[in-house]
Amino acid sequence: MKKTLLLLAVTAISLFNAQANATYLSRVNLVQQTNIENYNAALVGFGVRSTGSTASTNALNYIVQKYKDFGYTDSQITYDNFTYSSNTVQNIIITKTGTVYPDQYVIICGHYDSHPNNSVGANDNGSGVAAIMEVARILKNVPTEYSIKFIHFTGEEQNLLGSKNYVSNVVKTTSMKIKLVLNLDQIGGRSDRTNNTIVCEADNYNNTTQGIQSTNDAASLTATNSLKDYVGYYSTLTGVLNYAYGSDYMPFENNGEIITGLYERPTNSSGTVVTNPYYHNNTDTIAHLSYPYIFQVTKAALGAMQHFAVASTSTLAVSDIEKTKDFELYPNPAKEILNLHLDDSIKDFSFEISDSNGRVISITKNQKQINTSQLKPGVYFGTLSSEKGKTSKKFIIK
Repeated sequence: MKKTLLLLAVTAISLFNAQANATYLSRVNLVQQTNIENYNAALVGFGVRSTGSTASTNALNYIVQKYKDFGYTDSQITYDNFTYSSNTVQNIIITKTGTVYPDQYVIICGHYDSHPNNSVGANDNGSGVAAIMEVARILKNVPTEYSIKFIHFTGEEQNLLGSKNYVSNVVKTTSMKIKLVLNLDQIGGRSDRTNNTIVCEADNYNNTTQGIQSTNDAASLTATNSLKDYVGYYSTLTGVLNYAYGSDYMPFENNGEIITGLYERPTNSSGTVVTNPYYHNNTDTIAHLSYPYIFQVTKAALGAMQHFAVASTSTLAVSDIEKTKDFELYPNPAKEILNLHLDDSIKDFSFEISDSNGRVISITKNQKQINTSQLKPGVYFGTLSSEKGKTSKKFIIK
């Protein structure tokens, strides 16, 4: 984790659709501070989450269970294993498939381990984990054009071991196509200081030695300028540009990916940036961070992720899609093909399409791809029947 802040006084024209969206804002308003507090308190309650410890394993199990509670299935949750100090440890990866570009990914990430120096890591990085989980909860049933990976790394405090392993053994070996990496690390602020600004971190290594790649700097700056705009659109905070360094986006940067990030920026009464003396020791506790601040950062991150992953602008994605673990329809709106994503436990099923008047148009058996090319534009209902019963959802043909 980094310890100093350097102001990056540069601007760029945004190519990331930097314009506020009313539907995106309606989802941002679903963020609940109480949820963030509960996630964070649970992580802190496990104790010092040093890599490979029992507390770290308990945190991993908690995070995975919460994603299942949100409705993510076993097939969406994977692990990236590596060895640390003779122990097998795991990064957690939750994948939400995109509707237009399923093989291109927007990654939002942050580490769940805490510093081994007797730190329970309420801020570093329980704050980032809590924010990512709340973003994932709200986006669960929102169609996005690009796939999203919600990644919780371990081993960050041991020189980015988890993210290095993931990039080396997954990203490179699969030639993964990554649109953007958004990293959340230490976004808790200080309870005893003003918290009304947030650092938006851009990759700029032309004149430094930590980064390897420089060809990705301009694209990162463009994305980070957009991130700065999104902060203003969807939260009460003001974004301030700064250099990215010392966290889990660095292995991605070294691989040539476009990176950006959010990092706390507490100030004194005169607006001067102050350091945070609490992290990396036993004072990194809930008492020293600001939950209202994490709440605002989470709203900013959710707004940004909707732009970066190109979320649906239909209000149907928020209010009209039934929140169920059993099945999803995508893309929504659809045109020629409608896909069914089912819970792994459903093996035998039928799918019925009816129009807004209740007239049955088609019935298919055990098909997860439905040809909708003959349907006229409008609103339809899809009903899944299985051993679990019947569940209906609205969808649109454009």
